[in-house]
Amino acid sequence: MSSIFSVGVATLLTKLVGLIVLGYPARILGPENYGLYSFAISVTAYANICLVSGLTVWGTRHIAQNKAVAGETVGSINFVRLSLAIFSYLVIYIFVATHITDSIEKYVLLICGLTLFTNALSIDWALNGLEKVSLPPWLNFINTLLATVFLLVFVGAPDDIIIYSLIAPVATVLVTFISYYLIWNSGVRVLSPSANIAFEAIKQSKLLILIFSLITVGHYAANILIKNNLGSVSLGIFMAAYYLFELTSSIPSLIGTIVFPRISRYVATDVNKAILVAKKLSQIYMILGFAIVSILYAEAEFIIGFVYGEQYAESANLFKIMCLGLVFNFALCSYTNILMAFSEDKTILFVTLTSSILAVILGVTIIPIYGLTGAAVIIAVIDAVGWFVCLGKYRSVIGGVNFKKWTQPAFGGLLVIALSMLDTFSHIHVVCRVVLYFLILFSISYRDLIEVFNMAKHE
Repeated sequence: MSSIFSVGVATLLTKLVGLIVLGYPARILGPENYGLYSFAISVTAYANICLVSGLTVWGTRHIAQNKAVAGETVGSINFVRLSLAIFSYLVIYIFVATHITDSIEKYVLLICGLTLFTNALSIDWALNGLEKVSLPPWLNFINTLLATVFLLVFVGAPDDIIIYSLIAPVATVLVTFISYYLIWNSGVRVLSPSANIAFEAIKQSKLLILIFSLITVGHYAANILIKNNLGSVSLGIFMAAYYLFELTSSIPSLIGTIVFPRISRYVATDVNKAILVAKKLSQIYMILGFAIVSILYAEAEFIIGFVYGEQYAESANLFKIMCLGLVFNFALCSYTNILMAFSEDKTILFVTLTSSILAVILGVTIIPIYGLTGAAVIIAVIDAVGWFVCLGKYRSVIGGVNFKKWTQPAFGGLLVIALSMLDTFSHIHVVCRVVLYFLILFSISYRDLIEVFNMAKHE
């Protein structure tokens, strides 16, 4: 339980630090340079596919099953990943040399590509295998904190984009040294690579490699297409909205890390109780989903202006479109966490594959025609499709979905959005508006909230 609490605190602190400076680089760099950096990150992510992230998942399991081989496993997997990082960086270099003419864009791409090496040498996965699961989230927090300090100290003008590009590799290198010290302090000595372990890791990770590759392709497809079709400025506008969307979508994931172990425990001891808790969890997800989405939609212009400034005003409408998909994002996270607790892993893999492939197909066909609006619609549609895909398995495992429970929070959300559209309501101070939103939403859903609270209290 202490490990779960530690992971939760570290994750929350990391999100809070990231939230504090979320809009700072976008404001300082401007839409064009912000988009340029986002494009470089996307290209690096595609090159990172070659590092086959599935190897680290296999390595974590291998070390967890036999800690005596931890040193040899770390040496073998990281040797393979480092070799692939050299190849991947060479691919980026060739791409830059043959396709990029702007000197600043060349430097940004080559600097961002250095993260391939820091990723290849990371050993967070080994710490998880050694059952030190609370350490990687805290290392991630230190990394975020260092990057934030460097950002505030060294980046103060659009011309500082080169320095900004260096922040992530430098911060990650410092944290990687700490990771190796922790491994060393645990009694593990990184040994020479073993050909047998390396080949076994690649052989056993084929499916995971495919899954992670498709996830990466789907996640960054819109960024690449926007840059190629609409340019860096448009990508900067889009990413301002998307980063807020990503931050909000981390809320259901954080809730999942807390409740997932409890449902998993009930599955092993009392399936009926597990089903009851799962249904109540879905209920809470939907109440939160409609509440958060309605407030974000209602105050999209204020939020974008406050975080990013007037130069990103166009991002507000994109963020509104993405918010419509957040309701399904909350529902999807609820269903996937519950299905994982019931060991329905194949369904999760199918949902991931479907969403990733759909993202690429829609991106190629819609973005060239409908531009940024089309890209925002794709973000909203993917979560809706993912939820629909896992709905059948959820109903067969849990026993059906009570859609009537959606009506009250949905009505509250629609009422908040409708009020925000009134001209007289817009003249009220934003704090007063948000307080009124909460009062409306709570008055509609308080019975369900009290019911769930009482159930949690008596466990």
